Amino acid sequence: MNFPETNQTNSNYRCFFDKSVDAMLIIENYKFTDCNDAAVAMLQYDNKEEMINTHPADLSPEYQPDGKRSDIKAKELMDSVYEKGACIFEWIHKKKNGKEIPVEVSLTAIPSKDKKIIHTIWRDISARKNAEKERNRLREELHVSQKMEAIGLMAGGVAHDLNNILSGIVTYPEVLMYNLSPDSPLYKPLETIMESGKRAAAIVADLLTVARGVAATRKVCELNQLLTDLLTSQEQIYLKKQNPNITFNTNLTAEVLAINCSTIHINKTIMNLLINAFEAVNNNGIITVTTERKYLDRPVKGYNNVNKGYYAVLSVQDNGIGISNEDIDRIFEPFYTKKFLGRSGTGLGLSIVWNTVGDHNGYIEVSTDTSGTTFKLYFPTADTPDISFENEEIETNYSGNKEKILIIDDEPMQRELLSNILSILNYSPTAVSSGEEAVEYLKNNTVELIILDMILGKGLNGKETYEKIIKFLPKQKAIIISGYSKNSDVIETQALGAGSFVSKPYEIRTIGKIIQETIFGSSS
Repeated sequence: MNFPETNQTNSNYRCFFDKSVDAMLIIENYKFTDCNDAAVAMLQYDNKEEMINTHPADLSPEYQPDGKRSDIKAKELMDSVYEKGACIFEWIHKKKNGKEIPVEVSLTAIPSKDKKIIHTIWRDISARKNAEKERNRLREELHVSQKMEAIGLMAGGVAHDLNNILSGIVTYPEVLMYNLSPDSPLYKPLETIMESGKRAAAIVADLLTVARGVAATRKVCELNQLLTDLLTSQEQIYLKKQNPNITFNTNLTAEVLAINCSTIHINKTIMNLLINAFEAVNNNGIITVTTERKYLDRPVKGYNNVNKGYYAVLSVQDNGIGISNEDIDRIFEPFYTKKFLGRSGTGLGLSIVWNTVGDHNGYIEVSTDTSGTTFKLYFPTADTPDISFENEEIETNYSGNKEKILIIDDEPMQRELLSNILSILNYSPTAVSSGEEAVEYLKNNTVELIILDMILGKGLNGKETYEKIIKFLPKQKAIIISGYSKNSDVIETQALGAGSFVSKPYEIRTIGKIIQETIFGSSS
């Protein structure tokens, strides 16, 4: 299309065409006949002549996002413009170097007697698309966060109620067994009930991990040692025995990988990854566990930012079929599973992995394709190299000497159960059902220890009760007991002077040891 300089209108348009910041082109009979400098710059050609000599379809990938061939779709659009006069749509263009960019295309038919002429405007919308992608990502993150929060609240509430119930199933058999001979016909059934209760309690603990209230006692441990102990455990030996055709490799770094962690949750995390790997290879493949020490100074896949520093890195790799595209974005959601619920999994395994790593200020990187999957976990290394591998001594005598202990719990069964345990351990228990009763009792009585439930129904909660007590008994010793996990209320109550936190359900040995340590300063 020509712009005769003798026509002032055409002259003005020529100037507008050449100087426009948007890419402009002229198409005549499906071929380029003119373009401006902005078009050349957008697709990074050397000059106008080089670009004009291309066909419109040559400037696009073979297929557009809707799956239609670019040359066919381009001709359909141009024919539509010749017929209707104009259209605007989004397109994918290809730079000379092959890099693709999204553009908004405006096509306008120019009346002509003997030619099919189209005026084209291209506008790079990469920034807009990136902004849309970021908004969608943030919206999805918010959606997932809200869903996880809702599930967490539900899980926390259910876990609290279940733990109160399980206290009877786990602890009452132990109370009964305390005075029974192992030869008694009741001993084995009671032991079976207790072990079943413990297994149920382990599932509840998984729920609490999903609820993100997993702040447990932590200590500096060596990741390689934790891994070695786990790989030689009876559970892992059984897993390998059930899958004899799987090749299991380890490649552990010789460097010390000290991390500050909850060993229970780290072991559970590793075990969940190993179980998934065994299932992924379907009893005929290779699983490789690797550890290394790595310095991170840039984000890992899936995170916008990371805290710079050294990390202990654990990798679990399998050569299974991989994770499908439709599943990969949902694998960490609670109860999202391809397994048979109740038979091969609860749907909580990877949720526990995600929450545990997050609670340890770490990161997870997942890579997968048809040749297998690798989970790579990053844990910040501990500042101190001092690591203790000593096993705790197993105490057998947790008896007291009639020391007075006040139980504060709104559940009648819990008060009765704990009173029986304390009597067995030779303490003198008194139980009340509310914080208000406890405060009034302590105004006229002294006790060596109070055992405080955090959730007390109506009235004062555990923290508020302890706050009132220490106003007139500032040195009153206390331990905290709850069916919930260790949350902010527990931490704040401990900061006021309360001692250890005990999760329901508990064993006689556990509660006895903590009572001894709190009253006497150490177990006797």
